[in-house]
Order: sequence, then C-alpha cells, then structure tokens
Amino acid sequence: MPIALSLNATKKYVLEADKKLPVDQQTIFELANLPIEERIKIEDAQAQYGVSTSKDPEETADMTIKVHKRNYDIVKLGLVGFENFKDADGNDVVFETVATPKKNGSKNIVSSRCLDHFAMEWIDELAKAIIDLNSISVAETKNL
Repeated sequence: MPIALSLNATKKYVLEADKKLPVDQQTIFELANLPIEERIKIEDAQAQYGVSTSKDPEETADMTIKVHKRNYDIVKLGLVGFENFKDADGNDVVFETVATPKKNGSKNIVSSRCLDHFAMEWIDELAKAIIDLNSISVAETKNL
C-alpha cells in the first residue's frame, strides 16, 4: 500500500564533506519536501527535447537538461534553514528569505543572495537530498 509523502516533513542534513568534522563544526541544513507541482515545474522547465524527422539512423533526437539550474531551483524551494554555517571570517551566515507569489498568497524561499554563499557541489548534493525526501525508499517499495 502506498504511503503518502508528508508535505510538512523536514529533515536535517549534513554534507558528506562535513561528516568528517567534529559535530560542533558541522553545518546542518534543514530540507523540506517539494510539492509535486513545484517539482514538475522545475523538471519540465529544465528539460528540452528535440525530435528528429530524418530517416538517417545516424541523426538522433536531441535532449538537453540544465542540471545545475534544476538543482539550484530545487534547493531554492527545498532549503528551509541552516545552522552553524560560517563565512571565511568565522561569522554566521544569516538565512535570508524572500516572499515569492503563489496561487493562494505567497511563500518564503531562500534568497539568491543567501545561496551565493554556496559552492556548486553543495547545491548539487543538497538537491539530491531534497529529491530523496520526495521519493519512496527501497524498504517502502518492498512493503507495496
């Protein structure tokens, strides 16, 4: 039997590179599930498909996925906080949000300025962790 994803669930996440550090030096990111409509918008906006009308078997259809933009958009919507995130001088980076319009009002999401503090590989890793929150696990699959 399928189990519904919890739309209000959050998960604390530590980057793989930080797991080697003492716990008090690790940055903890708080990640949230993405509503399916938001995930579809992101996935569809970043994928482009071209159809080949040629009869030449060497000429194939094109497919382009803007992976980094996709990951950035996923983190922008799925990152809801962090703790112990320091700048080069040891100062706490402030978690800033901005209001974004929604059908029924607005939603606060992490600001682009805040994400400017992130390395690309962190964005990629966090995006994968957010996607994993929105997926059923192997153990859950066995229970279906």
